[in-house]
Amino acid sequence: MKKDISKKISALLLAMLMAAYAVPSASVFAAENNVSSASSKTGERDSDIDLVIPLDGSPITLERGVSYKIPETFSKIFPGLSYKLSTSNKSVISIKDNVITAKGTGTCTLSIKFSNGLEIKKEVTVVLPEVTIKFVNKSVTVGKGESSVLKTILSGTTGKITWSSSNKTVATVDSNGKIIAKNVGSSTITATLSNGNKADCKIIVKAAPTYIQLSDSKLVLGTEEKKNLSFTLNGNAASYNITYTSSNPAIARVDSKSGQISALKTGKVTITVKTYNGKTASCTVEVKKAPTSIKFDKNSITLIKNGTAKLKTTLSAGSAGKVTFKSSNELIAKVNASGTVTAVAPGVAYISATTYNGKSAVCKVTVK
Repeated sequence: MKKDISKKISALLLAMLMAAYAVPSASVFAAENNVSSASSKTGERDSDIDLVIPLDGSPITLERGVSYKIPETFSKIFPGLSYKLSTSNKSVISIKDNVITAKGTGTCTLSIKFSNGLEIKKEVTVVLPEVTIKFVNKSVTVGKGESSVLKTILSGTTGKITWSSSNKTVATVDSNGKIIAKNVGSSTITATLSNGNKADCKIIVKAAPTYIQLSDSKLVLGTEEKKNLSFTLNGNAASYNITYTSSNPAIARVDSKSGQISALKTGKVTITVKTYNGKTASCTVEVKKAPTSIKFDKNSITLIKNGTAKLKTTLSAGSAGKVTFKSSNELIAKVNASGTVTAVAPGVAYISATTYNGKSAVCKVTVK
């Protein structure tokens, strides 16, 4: 009899709590649902999104592939009561450590059983997340006659894409998203999904390059040193597809897209850059040993205000590599990238020279 009375009292309290929290809980849940939908649009699936269970009669809708956890606010609504979650269909939702994972589309019943014997049952429907699309690049500049496949990101799941061009005399696009630049000008390529979601990419067509030039024609690097090559084209030309290659990747490899060289072992290689229409330029790279030491030609110098001096450095025999100069106090003496010191104000400053692999030397500068 006492147990029955206790259950009736608990049920009455539960009903009161449900009535008190019905509206706010439902509204909080709606907000959480919006958050999960927004996350799917980025192409990323958030794990353990907070899910507030509505205490009214409204059902719960989850997105497939997303995990949801019960936040602390749920325990605050029912203080002192522990609970256990269970599902009527594990192929729709799975439960582990009170985390609900939406596994497959469909409907099932979620049961929340409290330690005092009370139980709440909620209808749960798992749906496919909304499919959205976006371009990796919102704008692409290409050369006349160049072709390229535009890269897109689909969120949620795969979907059929319909392609169109706003100006086919400038650029056309096929059913696979491959564009062909026809004439100088601009055109907007639109990718449209069957659900109406779409994305635009602006195509700017410039003249085809007649030559390409690298930022360096010769380089001397130390082993394990890295160096970025850049290029320039003639006039108002463009080439979206640029490819870098190394004549011997075992000595020095190069990133085919970015042009970053990585020196691996001593020797000589040729780095070549090529445009979509076959224009090329080359850089000769000699790789020497990594420095084991560096030293200044002078340990200290004295300058008058506004005076300058060129500091010379020597690396260990047979080695090479970039050296970076730095002043301990630029209010007293500054140093540029080539090691030229300029006296600013009376005092003492220390100029350091550091190799790419961490070897260093120091020169004392006294300004009078």
